[in-house]
Amino acid sequence: MPVKGDLINLDLDGNGAKQYRVLSMNGNVCKVMAMYDTLTSAYNNTSISTTMGSLTVQKYEGSTLDMYLNTTWYNTLTSATKAAIVPENVVCDAWYLGNAGDPDYTGTYGKSVPGTSNYTISKYSGGTLNIGERNVFALGVQDVIDYLNDSSVQVDTSAILRNINIWKMFWNDEVSHSGKYLWLRSSSAGRSDGAWLVFGSRGSLDRSSVGSSRVVRPALNLNLNQVEFSIVS
Repeated sequence: MPVKGDLINLDLDGNGAKQYRVLSMNGNVCKVMAMYDTLTSAYNNTSISTTMGSLTVQKYEGSTLDMYLNTTWYNTLTSATKAAIVPENVVCDAWYLGNAGDPDYTGTYGKSVPGTSNYTISKYSGGTLNIGERNVFALGVQDVIDYLNDSSVQVDTSAILRNINIWKMFWNDEVSHSGKYLWLRSSSAGRSDGAWLVFGSRGSLDRSSVGSSRVVRPALNLNLNQVEFSIVS
């Protein structure tokens, strides 16, 4: 069986194997994230807000991104893949750029290593939104933190959100990825028309208006006893 941090080859749609990152293992169930940049979607074609605690935030449930992943992309998968999926109860959280929330996490960014610009993100502590079970979903900021909060997958152990750690997680290398922006499902706590993404050029997490078309990285849980896979050497 693979371990956290491995890359595995999976043919989920019958059109040939693609690479996926192992985010976690729970027995035979593996949470994976696509490692290719060919899928794109807006977060919401038109801004749709909802209430989270005292905040007005962008709505993930039923969003353009949610529907694209859990319906459009899901429907491209083979029947064997669908049978191997273990649904996840998904929640949506909200994050500040800065230290207005709790807890907070710091890192550095820039187009070269080590990053020379410092930044902080912090979590809105007034609650989350229960989205419900999803077969396929976008990662949230917390998922990125949970994955990188492990020295075994870090390239630079001095801080979780170092640019080199972001690049390694999402592109499996240690260089800037100009023009690449990857949607996350977390809402922006500071702007109701915004959601979070991975900023490939400088290796950081940041916010963007939701109408923009960005790269989408499907995440899902698979019972590896029910699908063929190979570990990338």
